[in-house]
Amino acid sequence: MSDVKTVEKNEVKDLLSVDQIKKDLVLHSPSSISVSGSGATASDLDEKAAGFVDKILNMNPQDYKNQEETKQAVDTFGLDLQKEAAQKSELLKQPVKNLSQRSADGG
Repeated sequence: MSDVKTVEKNEVKDLLSVDQIKKDLVLHSPSSISVSGSGATASDLDEKAAGFVDKILNMNPQDYKNQEETKQAVDTFGLDLQKEAAQKSELLKQPVKNLSQRSADGG
């Protein structure tokens, strides 16, 4: 009887072991994870932002067509990034079980 309790105790210990949980979940070290994206660097973004601000500041107030184009550019500035962030936010709301099933299915 004591052998059974010892085995059960060891199994519970293994279930609660942080190392075992990491192994079961196939967790990777944060330093080994790389981020892929648009490939834009900070200097690229700074240059783009500076050009955008210069265009707005040097706009002719009498040119209504240019004003409308500039307004449209401001309204859509960063729209792709907002959509991407919203999509990733939705993924984070899903239970881990659903995500693991999708990855097992290849999607």
